[in-house]
Amino acid sequence: MAMSGGLQWNEDEGLVTDPGRMEFLASDAAAYAISRPLARPPGTKFHYSSGEAVLLTRLWMNAVGEAARTYPQDRLFKPLGMQSTVLESDPSGTFLGEGFLFANTHDWARFGEFLRLGGAWNGQQLLPVGFVDYMTSPSPVSDEGHGPVYGRGQIWLAKGQQTGLPDGAFMLEGHLRQVIAVIPSRKLVILRMGMTREDVGYSWAKLLRAITAAF
Repeated sequence: MAMSGGLQWNEDEGLVTDPGRMEFLASDAAAYAISRPLARPPGTKFHYSSGEAVLLTRLWMNAVGEAARTYPQDRLFKPLGMQSTVLESDPSGTFLGEGFLFANTHDWARFGEFLRLGGAWNGQQLLPVGFVDYMTSPSPVSDEGHGPVYGRGQIWLAKGQQTGLPDGAFMLEGHLRQVIAVIPSRKLVILRMGMTREDVGYSWAKLLRAITAAF
């Protein structure tokens, strides 16, 4: 869950990447991911890998069994009121857990607020008590010189990325600079749905700092 599984994985270098092959060419995303060799011992180095997220999804679906197909809607999205949410799967039936989760602006904001509230919604604890704290606890092997950039539960940490956001802030980062920033100390959730090409040097950090300062 901390992107330190050790898979040999090319996330974004070159025209044809491992995510591209896994998501658009392979009929079984988990089988493609597990076919990749180990590049290093697990737990020793941070290396962002959407293949590891798919493997986690497949392990979870195997454990839950037949109920896995409707479990996210029944146990999470419906209780949160996230009525627009669509989670896509590959041809084999495995959810593409590294992405391909679609929702409108209001529903993504709900999800950010849900995490800010520690996994509770309308008085109901949907995640185990303390699980969001675990998600956002630093993964030491992700320290790139300014502190860990990643948490233990697939969450980006603002402090390690030197965003200038208050301590304790964390983010879900989407495709092409989409982001949900959760800033518990300010009781604030900031959502950017806009998509910006990654080769133009855009950073959402300045925008998030300006909004945070306004509050």
